[in-house]
Amino acid sequence: MLMVMDPMQQQPAPPNPYGFIVNPEQPPKRPLLGGNSVKSRALVFGGGILLLIIIAVIVMSIFSSIGSAGTNQLKTVYAEQQELIRIAELGANNALSTDTRGFAATTLLSTRTSQQQVQSILSSRRVKLTPEEINAKQNPNVEEILTGASANNRYDETMVELLNERITNYNQALRAAYDSNDGQQTRNTLNEAFASASTLVNTTE
Repeated sequence: MLMVMDPMQQQPAPPNPYGFIVNPEQPPKRPLLGGNSVKSRALVFGGGILLLIIIAVIVMSIFSSIGSAGTNQLKTVYAEQQELIRIAELGANNALSTDTRGFAATTLLSTRTSQQQVQSILSSRRVKLTPEEINAKQNPNVEEILTGASANNRYDETMVELLNERITNYNQALRAAYDSNDGQQTRNTLNEAFASASTLVNTTE
C-alpha cells in the first residue's frame, strides 16, 4: 500500500556543514593544578614548604644582623677599655701626686674587671678579637702628650684630663652597646660597667 506524505509535515533540517565554526564543541575545562591529583597536591605542598623556608631565612637574617650589631658594639667597648687601661697604667706608674696615682690605679682596677666580663660575653658568642680590634681606640699621641706635659710640670693635670676623656668615650660606648644588646645578662654587665665608670668621673670633679 502506497503511503502519501503530508507536504505540510516539516522535514528535518539538513546538518549545517559549517556548524563546527559557528558553534564549536567546548572541551571540558581542566583545573589549573590538575584537581585533586597526587601531583597537584605535591606541588601545593612543595610550594608551601618553599614559602616557609623563605620566611625563615628572612627572619634569621634580621636576627643575625641585630646580633652582629650588638657584638660589634661590645668590641668597641672592649677597645675603649683597652685604651683606658693603657693610659691608667701610665698614670699609676708615673704620676707624681698620690691623688693622681690613686685615681689612675682605681680606674685601672675597675676597667680591668669590667673588661674581663665583656671578654666573657664575647667568648660565649665565640668571638675572638684581632689585635687590630683590640687596639682600635688607641691614641698614638698619648706618650708624646705626657712627655710634653712632664717637661712643663703638668704631668698629673694632663693625666687626669686624658683619663677623663677616655672615661667619657668609654661611657658612650657602653650606652651604645646597652641599646644594641637584648640579653639581660649582657645588659646587667654593661650597666654595672657604666655605673663604675660614672663613679670614676665623679671622683675627679
